Amino acid sequence: MACFGVVLAVALVGRAILDADRRWSRALQLVGGLALLTILLAALPRLAGPGTEAHEDGHAHEADVAHAEATLEVAADPLASPDPLVRQEAIDRLVVEVSDGSTRALLAHLPVEEDDELRLRVATALHVRGVTEGTVALGALAEGADIPFVRLTAQAELEGEPPVK
Repeated sequence: MACFGVVLAVALVGRAILDADRRWSRALQLVGGLALLTILLAALPRLAGPGTEAHEDGHAHEADVAHAEATLEVAADPLASPDPLVRQEAIDRLVVEVSDGSTRALLAHLPVEEDDELRLRVATALHVRGVTEGTVALGALAEGADIPFVRLTAQAELEGEPPVK
């Protein structure tokens, strides 16, 4: 993406030079402007004053460590991630892996999942495996889900029909 920006800037500079009546004068003006901009950007951290660098006061390092620890926790249990896409991937892996461990993990995750679409995935997997809690959750989704697709799919699953496409 940055490469596109550079190419676009070069094209705009070239067009400005070619469209000018006095090309050398315009070229020198553009070169001078770019030099001034480069100098200002290079001097900006020094102009802001001491103590503004991210790692000088240690706060940024503490934030980096906290972020790394949170990332490790999510890596250890992706079902606890705040990102629904990460949870979806974890749920999909557990759905494919038909075992007692995956069933227990899905069963433990069912009451804490707040996203109706992900609850539908978990409940359907449990229902197919014959777990009563999955059937109960499908019933609740069929009656009270905010998303019509989720309600219809849950109802179809309970009735034993092919899922809604």
